[in-house]
Amino acid sequence: MLIKNCEYYDGKKFKKANIYVENGIISSIDLLEEKTKKKPISNKHADDEIFDAKDYYLIPGMINTHSHLPMTITRGIADNLTLQDWLFNVIFPVEGKFIDNDFIKFGSTLGLIEMIKSGITTSVEMYYLPEIMAETFKEIGFRGYIGIGSGDGTENGKQKAVNFIENYKNDELITPSPFAHAIYTTNENNLLWVKEISDKYNLAYQFHLLETKPENENFFKENNQNLMNYLEKIGFLTKNLIAAHSVWLTDEDIKILKRNDVTVSHNANSNLKLNSGIIRLHSLLKENVNVTLGTDGAASNNHISLLSEMNLAAKLHHIESGEPINVHTVFNLITKNPAKILNSKLGTIKEGNFADLVFIKKNHYSMLPSYNPISNLVYSMPTEAIDTVMINGKFVMKGKKLLTINEENFYKELNNYLSKINIMFFLERHSTSK
Repeated sequence: MLIKNCEYYDGKKFKKANIYVENGIISSIDLLEEKTKKKPISNKHADDEIFDAKDYYLIPGMINTHSHLPMTITRGIADNLTLQDWLFNVIFPVEGKFIDNDFIKFGSTLGLIEMIKSGITTSVEMYYLPEIMAETFKEIGFRGYIGIGSGDGTENGKQKAVNFIENYKNDELITPSPFAHAIYTTNENNLLWVKEISDKYNLAYQFHLLETKPENENFFKENNQNLMNYLEKIGFLTKNLIAAHSVWLTDEDIKILKRNDVTVSHNANSNLKLNSGIIRLHSLLKENVNVTLGTDGAASNNHISLLSEMNLAAKLHHIESGEPINVHTVFNLITKNPAKILNSKLGTIKEGNFADLVFIKKNHYSMLPSYNPISNLVYSMPTEAIDTVMINGKFVMKGKKLLTINEENFYKELNNYLSKINIMFFLERHSTSK
């Protein structure tokens, strides 16, 4: 395929070029001279499908480093609660009652629609029934790092996780990602197993770290040591770890993260909505900790947009510290930085990288004037300007129309499913029975 006359972001600035895509990879980039603004198509590519991108800015697909995608089914069921109240009194009971193949399928599909339409092409997921999630991602053509836990912690549960890894270890779209949920829902044996399986297969693994202030306080009371010191001592902190949230970090904690080359996934909207706190972003960046952005689940956000996460991060941490963050640095949080831990072929438009591309209308009100298109992406949040999305060299949306799913039919099926399970009726009965 030839993407001709495009204006693409190379990580520093926008350049005009013809971009060739073969087998899901950017095979070559022919820069166009400013004077001619056109370059003859080589004979080698004369018969290629051609997409004229003269009306678009081309950016690398955005990467969401922390999500619980099926939780779109629980969007809006519980607002104005703290994390512990929200999690233990609402989310866990609902999940215990309703999680099955349909819950995962409908929730994942709804979330994927939202992510594609907001320019996300890769998501790191932590949830149940990874097989169903992986099938859904592949049907829609989306790139996913699908979380796998040890189930109930038994040998049978661990073997199922290993089987999943073996089934998908060479897949072009799906990469398994082991996880332990959080220190208050797991034990040391599970932490060590997650680290061990990550080492064996060289996989990024996930953990909710210091999302709330009581997390470390409670751990210290029970174990007479700080959580970060403990995690380092048992060898859980490595270059393959994505530490989600990481809100309540001390100076020493940040040094520990840097010393162990841990990646932090910053979830600004979710942290504020659940009143969990504000991450020390400037301190992390000054210590050269690899920071990325995640949306968390739609039950605690309530949307799945990295445009919104960039916008909030840029503004929130200017106020919090008094220091502004350069818009290109903010954009790196959803492109270059996630690629450092996930795959070096992600996050940048260059030869040899995955053809995960987002086409943004130049002549859209949110992108005009075009003094600095990256500034517009961060501060204008131009979701409506996102017109076309390619993942692994294949269009999944073109002209705002999804190509791998019939939206109208899906929404009918989704509403029938939601009527059948009636989550709010369950919650009313659950709350009155306590």
